[in-house]
Amino acid sequence: PIATALAGSAGGNLAAMVVSVTIPVFNVLAVIALEMFNGSKPSFFKTLVGIIKNPLILASVAALLFLNFNIHIPDIINSTMERISSITSPLSFLMLGAYFSFSEVSNYVKQITVVSLFKLIIFPAIFILAAVFLGFASVEIAVIFAVFASPVAIGSFTMAQEMGGDSKLAGQLIIFTSILSVFTIFLLIFLLKHFSIL
Repeated sequence: PIATALAGSAGGNLAAMVVSVTIPVFNVLAVIALEMFNGSKPSFFKTLVGIIKNPLILASVAALLFLNFNIHIPDIINSTMERISSITSPLSFLMLGAYFSFSEVSNYVKQITVVSLFKLIIFPAIFILAAVFLGFASVEIAVIFAVFASPVAIGSFTMAQEMGGDSKLAGQLIIFTSILSVFTIFLLIFLLKHFSIL
């Protein structure tokens, strides 16, 4: 939606192509990170199984197979899935809100500050500046902005829970980066428009 708002349908189409690559890559990296830092000795086999069983990776592989073999989902199933998908993020935030505790914020101030700073300001700035210097078009910069300036993904909370990670920290990061991104995205778009990058 961010890429579409900034660059129209061309941005949305390009973002869809980019997401088909970034979701599997980010999820593989997330599984590896959670396996390495969950408090137990890392296991190559367990990490490999975690990657293979990851729902988002499985969905990406299934989508590629459907595209490759030109398999069409019946309209009634497709429209139902689209309606269900439209409520997944709000429902996930609702469930996360029930889990969230303000009393635990003080335990994670340092982590929230560092992650928010890097995720919402430093990483977007680095990748956008690199794209500008490499001569990328405004549509491509809009997609890079959408990928790297977005808050922490809501799915990371469930993944942290399932893999024995710090789900409380994951929940705090999702909530605070989502709130702060309202301001950082506005500021970054303002700066990109001001310097005629977008």
